[in-house]
Amino acid sequence: MVKIPLHGVKNKKTIGKTNGIVGALMTCDGKFLNPDSGYSVVFDDDGRVAYAYLLNESEAIVSDVWLYNCCASPSEPEWKDPEKMPFANPVGFVKANEDFSPVKDISEIRVQWGSSEGAVKANVFIHDELFAILVDGEKPGWSILATKNGPLAKVLER
Repeated sequence: MVKIPLHGVKNKKTIGKTNGIVGALMTCDGKFLNPDSGYSVVFDDDGRVAYAYLLNESEAIVSDVWLYNCCASPSEPEWKDPEKMPFANPVGFVKANEDFSPVKDISEIRVQWGSSEGAVKANVFIHDELFAILVDGEKPGWSILATKNGPLAKVLER
């Protein structure tokens, strides 16, 4: 474990499985711990979709948020079919951002801990930009790439 000043402890794990394309990174995930509260943020990119999960000290998920699709956004919502979990956010809920590139290494993620009305809050930064907010008890959280509120993410206004 490596201590990150002001941001808790970060466990680093990058899995270099390939998805049939030579050298393609299929997954990238990691866990960011807050030693003060016992809470953690899990970042999970499975090569199709990326999410962040806020876990309490008992490891229960208390907030989650869709971050981005690696696949093409489906035209119809996937959340009606549990077999498709984790769900890609569909067209109409996803902001087009030509400048965004998916996370390739967990070092591109940073978590800043705080509180919101007494609840644990985690600001998730990707490429040094505020990308998502998770708050204990708020499901879903807020994502910068959400264009309208839905079951996977709420709109994060800058």
